[in-house]
Amino acid sequence: ATLTKIEYGEENTLTVEYYAPEEWEVLEKNALVDSKDSEFESAREIMGMIAESGIDPAEYTSRGSERFTFDSVEKFMSELNSYVGENGRFTPLVKNVTIRMTRDELKDISVVDTPGLNDAIASRTDKTREFIEKCDVVFFLSRASQFLDKNDIRLVESQLPQKGVEKIIMVCSRFDDGISDIIEDYDDITEAVPELKKQLTAQAAKIFKSLDDRPELAHTLEQCKKPVFISSMCQNMSANDPADYDAQEKNVFSNLNENDDVTPEILTEIGNMSEVRREFDSVVTAKDETLNAKARNFLPNAEKEYAQALNDLKNKEAARLHKIEVDKAEAREMADKLTGIVLRNTPLNDSTSL
Repeated sequence: ATLTKIEYGEENTLTVEYYAPEEWEVLEKNALVDSKDSEFESAREIMGMIAESGIDPAEYTSRGSERFTFDSVEKFMSELNSYVGENGRFTPLVKNVTIRMTRDELKDISVVDTPGLNDAIASRTDKTREFIEKCDVVFFLSRASQFLDKNDIRLVESQLPQKGVEKIIMVCSRFDDGISDIIEDYDDITEAVPELKKQLTAQAAKIFKSLDDRPELAHTLEQCKKPVFISSMCQNMSANDPADYDAQEKNVFSNLNENDDVTPEILTEIGNMSEVRREFDSVVTAKDETLNAKARNFLPNAEKEYAQALNDLKNKEAARLHKIEVDKAEAREMADKLTGIVLRNTPLNDSTSL
C-alpha cells in the first residue's frame, strides 16, 4: 500500500520515510475540506486510518526517516508489513520505503513497487501517479484481454503527457490470454496470432485518433497507436521442455494448443521480449537527448499546468457560486410560499391590519 523501492546495498536495510510535520499539517487541513477531489479524499482516508491505529502522528513525523538492518528474509518480512501492508500499523504515516539488499542483480537498477492506479484507496493511487509523473519514459502495459480500458485511456490522455512524460511505449501484455480467447475461431495458431495483433492495433489507432483534436498531445499519443505485443509466460516456456512446465505454464500451453500446433518458435513469437529489449536499448541510447528535451519543456509545461489549475479553480468557484444563487432563489421561493400559507390561515378580526 506504500511506494516501495528495491535497490542494491552493501547490507540488508529497510529505510522508512515518514511525512514531514509540515506535510502532515497540510493533510490535516485537507481532511477538513468537504470536497470529492482526490487530494481531500486521500487526506480524509489517511486521517481515518490513523484514528483507527491509535498512533500519535507527531511522534513519527518528527523523525523524518528511520533505518533498520536485518539478518534474514524472515525478520525483514515481519518488519516490512507494518510499514507497507494494506493494514500496516504505520502505513498511513509513510511516504515511501527503500529496501536495500546484497543481491548483485540489483546493481545499477531500482525496482519500484507502486500501490497501483485503480486502488479503492485514493491516497495510494495518488502516490503512484506522483511517482509516474517523475518518469521520463513509460512502458505502459495493458492486458490483452482488457486492452486499453477506460482507466488506461484516462491515464494516457490526461495524466502522463501533461506531467512531462514525452515517450510512451504501449505494451499489450499477457498476449497469450488474448489468443486463448479467440483460438477456437481459427484453424491454426499461426492465423490467430497476426489476426489478434491486427485487431488490437486497429483498436489502439481508433482510440488515440479520437484524441487528435488535442495538438499538444499529438506527439505523445501517436506513439501509442502501434503497440508491442508480449507474453513473459510464453517467453519463459519457449526455453523449456513441456515436461518441465509448472502448473500455470501447463494451463497456458493447453489453452493455446487447441490444434496441437504450438511450437517453441510460436511461443517465442508470442513472447516477443526481443522487441521490448530493442525499445529499451533505444531509450537508454537516447537518454541524454530525452533529458535535455524535458529540461527545455519544463517551464512551458509548468506554465500550462498552472494555467489549467487556475482555470479549473475558476470553473469550480463559478459552479459553487451558481449553486449558492440557485439555493438562495429556492429558499426565497419557499419563504414566499410559507408566508402565503401563514397569511391564508390567519383569521382576520377588527384589530388585524395587513
